[in-house]
Amino acid sequence: MQRIIREEEPQKPSTRLSAQTDTLPGVAAVRGLEPGRLTRLVRGDLDWIVMKALEKDRGRRYETANGLAMDVQRYLSGEAVVAAPPSAAYRVRKFVRRNRGAVLAGTVVAAALIAATGVSLTFASRAMREAARATREAARADAETAEAKKQAKAAAERWKETQQVADFQASQLRDVDVQGMGARMRQDLLAEARAAMKRAKLDPSDIEARGAQFEELLAGVNMTNVILKQLDRDIFERALKALNEKFAKQPLVQAQLLQTLAETLRAIGLFDRATAPQNQALTIRRRVLGDDDPNTLVSINHTGMLLKAQGKLAEAEPFIREAMETCRHLMGDEHTNTLASINNMGALLETQGKLAEAEPYFREALEKGRRTLGDEHPDTLAAINNMGDLLHKQGKLAEAEPYCREALEKSRRVLGRRAPGHTNLGQQHGLSAAIAGQVGRGRAIPPRSANRILQEAWSRGA
Repeated sequence: MQRIIREEEPQKPSTRLSAQTDTLPGVAAVRGLEPGRLTRLVRGDLDWIVMKALEKDRGRRYETANGLAMDVQRYLSGEAVVAAPPSAAYRVRKFVRRNRGAVLAGTVVAAALIAATGVSLTFASRAMREAARATREAARADAETAEAKKQAKAAAERWKETQQVADFQASQLRDVDVQGMGARMRQDLLAEARAAMKRAKLDPSDIEARGAQFEELLAGVNMTNVILKQLDRDIFERALKALNEKFAKQPLVQAQLLQTLAETLRAIGLFDRATAPQNQALTIRRRVLGDDDPNTLVSINHTGMLLKAQGKLAEAEPFIREAMETCRHLMGDEHTNTLASINNMGALLETQGKLAEAEPYFREALEKGRRTLGDEHPDTLAAINNMGDLLHKQGKLAEAEPYCREALEKSRRVLGRRAPGHTNLGQQHGLSAAIAGQVGRGRAIPPRSANRILQEAWSRGA
């Protein structure tokens, strides 16, 4: 396979289609086309795009995935594709095909102008000589203006492409699933061990016994921690170094990638590693965008949440409070960002053990969330659950139960019984805990209802 990739030139798609006479009719039928029509559609621009993507010379391939996507969009828009042979005749042909009416009209107008110019030259040669200098000066000014616009447009295009790359890289970082990677590593190790024993031609009984022994040994290994160490050493440490080297002259892109990296590190539990990129992202955005920019507020809020995750509650409070108060001032009390920051303030106070102080923030986030987002929005459901959990921690079990029950029932209906992150399970445990507490205090609750909820929560948790 490596030799084929290195040495053999791939066929063009249209050539492959033409050669596959036995399968071409079926392929064309799926697309509602005649076989010959399908081959003609693929031949040309689409052939060039595919062959440029498969070019063995790295310098002649598309530099980025975005470059390939933009070339496909040019084809769909009827524009000249980058992958086409760079001949003037080809580009003129594409332009005429796309602007046939305008070219025809332009040709007629140009012919009329040429004729009129010939007549005018006979009678106005002196006037033209006198105007030549002014014309040249105006042309020079127009050329300078056009060049400036061209450079500005090119800079804007480069920024747009860089931003798309940054967004793509950010999405890749957010999708890191450490637990899933650990589980897959465990499965791969077991599979490789069994494959190695089979290649060594061991008896099936020996393979089974040794495989079971190896599986037992792996049971004591925390694969998640192994993956975290590998990611930290081989991915995140290098990523942080690359961000500081490659994007030093593009501070906003650098800040965006640093913020995403910090959020990813915090999400997977590498709090200490997240500190440097988080602080750096906030510093850049404060300096370049100012304290009141929405992106700066995101970094302020996440700085506070990282400190909270590290247990540095006193240090976290100024950041979370700043984000909340600035959002109130700039966006209003009912903006989604403001509601999220209010909820974060309540969560911080709850973690600090200040339950009475946290309650007004949770109530405000819930009441305004119901009014702004509706009762079944995921953020509202989270706020309902937070309210029930806080009341439960305060020992107000009778008050907590309606919130826990509402959060559970609406989450089941809106998100399904197995919502992401085990949201329903957490809400069900909250409801079961509230019911269990009330039963312990002597409140009369229908036995079947209480028993059903308690047992379902236990079984799903197990």
